[in-house]
Amino acid sequence: MNMSSYEVVFLISGILETYAKYNFIQAFCGDWKGNQKLELLFFSSFYFISSGVYLIFDIPVLNMMIIISFLFVMGILRGIGIKRTMLSTLLIVTISIALESAVVFVTGYTSGSIVSEAQYSSEFGLVVFVLLEYIVSIGIARYRNLKRDVEIPMSYWGVLLLFPVASLFLLGMIFRYSIYSSTEVAIGTSVILLMNVLLFTIYDRLILLYEGKVRELVLRHLNSSYKKQFELMKQSVVDLRGFRHDMNSHVVAMEGLLRLKDYEAIQNYINKVKKNISNEYLISNTRNIVIDSVINFEITQSKVVVENVRLKAMNIPLKINIQDFDMTIVFSNLLSNALTAAEKAENGIIEITIKYEKGVFFVIVENDFRGMIKEDKSMLKTTKGDKINHGIGLNNVKKVVERYKGDLLIDYNEDKFRVEISMYERADE
Repeated sequence: MNMSSYEVVFLISGILETYAKYNFIQAFCGDWKGNQKLELLFFSSFYFISSGVYLIFDIPVLNMMIIISFLFVMGILRGIGIKRTMLSTLLIVTISIALESAVVFVTGYTSGSIVSEAQYSSEFGLVVFVLLEYIVSIGIARYRNLKRDVEIPMSYWGVLLLFPVASLFLLGMIFRYSIYSSTEVAIGTSVILLMNVLLFTIYDRLILLYEGKVRELVLRHLNSSYKKQFELMKQSVVDLRGFRHDMNSHVVAMEGLLRLKDYEAIQNYINKVKKNISNEYLISNTRNIVIDSVINFEITQSKVVVENVRLKAMNIPLKINIQDFDMTIVFSNLLSNALTAAEKAENGIIEITIKYEKGVFFVIVENDFRGMIKEDKSMLKTTKGDKINHGIGLNNVKKVVERYKGDLLIDYNEDKFRVEISMYERADE
């Protein structure tokens, strides 16, 4: 089978076009977290399949379906979720169609159907399109915030998706009706391209803005925790001074009971004194200000009976090389979820175990609960109405844990829920 010069140019330029798709995917979806050889296999397979289908059928809509399917699969495999995958696929496809439309019409091809074999054969136009797509992909890759895994409200996603959908509709109208001159088509497709590039910019800034909003919320929560911790510690000092003032009276009272040999009354008296000595709200006293502040704040803000919260802390240093911001996300969300569940359970118990050992920080939170648990892709769905003000969720706890090369394990049965995490200290914190 003899190949035409156009087909040879197509196969060679297809390599650069595949690399342009790789740049787009990297910009929107982030780095491939699996085996690099497997990623190379996926892109190689895409190149050979798309090239083969083009050379055999050369039907535009079929070629586009292969590209859309590949982009969608790559987004899902990178774990960015359905919403981001849909938006990324639509934007990449829209950019490619806009560029291709402009080049095709400028080079003199002004008719044709997207469901029948194309008759386009300009080698110059093919090379120009691939080069333009490659240049645009490099420019898009410079948007550093696109690959950040930040949850954006559904209403924002709707607005973002509207742009590429409308653009595809307009491009489809241009393909269907050949009533415009080449110059008009070039201007129209350029405007559509510019609109979507502007959308990239808006999307990039929106991610940064929303991430800043979440960070501000967490820091405000941490400041509230510090303030509450200071109040609790101050109250403990006042209570201790009061106890010292009454110490002589307590000693006299217990000596009287001892002379009467009323040992049960002595034990009850001692228990009462011990309870008064310890501040009932100061549950955590590890001397690590971040841990103590967040734990004590969350507990005092809940309706759980303090006696039902059991804390076990082992070898906790004053300073751990984990950012205060990240530590707050972990404890705030784990405790918020546990306390909320325990409130709904009759006399619910919460057990908290924190341990530090050889540079590894361990946290175990176990609580009683009543009700049903829904899972979504192995992560739990929140049942709270206000997701922002009631914590950022286990998904962000997972992100923090992964940042410190740790593990997150979730286990539960009909009445117990348990979360275990481990995080390794980082030298640069």
